[in-house]
Amino acid sequence: MAIFRIVILLVLATGFTLPSVVNAEAVANSELIRASVIEKIAGFIQWPDSNQGPMNLCVYANTSLLPALETYYASSDTDNNPIKLFTAKNFKSFSECHILYLGVGENARLEDILQTIASQPVLIITEKRDDVSRGAHVDFFVEDNRLRLEVNRAALSKNNLKASYHLLGAARIVE
Repeated sequence: MAIFRIVILLVLATGFTLPSVVNAEAVANSELIRASVIEKIAGFIQWPDSNQGPMNLCVYANTSLLPALETYYASSDTDNNPIKLFTAKNFKSFSECHILYLGVGENARLEDILQTIASQPVLIITEKRDDVSRGAHVDFFVEDNRLRLEVNRAALSKNNLKASYHLLGAARIVE
């Protein structure tokens, strides 16, 4: 399908390279690509304060993707703003986060997180299909060997975030 090609083109057009760190050998390429998808999605989101500094990506310490996230974000940036990775043991509140990633195991916490962040501009990205129907902003998953994206524009708007038409054109929109 065209969505997978668009994502691959977006990854290539934005200069994606695998980090050349020793840890990269211990992390599967598919996990590094999944880690990079979070960065690429964030690049297509507009936050209320466009003059912000570093982007804070928050994840839970038991996230299975954590080794890939640590490897990838050790040398990555979004729109020339460094992305700093914080784990649950390192961040005190969601207000410190620009992006909150929930792996498949953490998505049970989604409702509580949504109540906690209320209207704060925190982008919630998950890896479970239909999490956008539950209030997540963006989810991505593999189906039929293709990367699929879903975006909830109403949830984005509630948190004062906007998705570019590039992201919306490559995703299934859920209201």
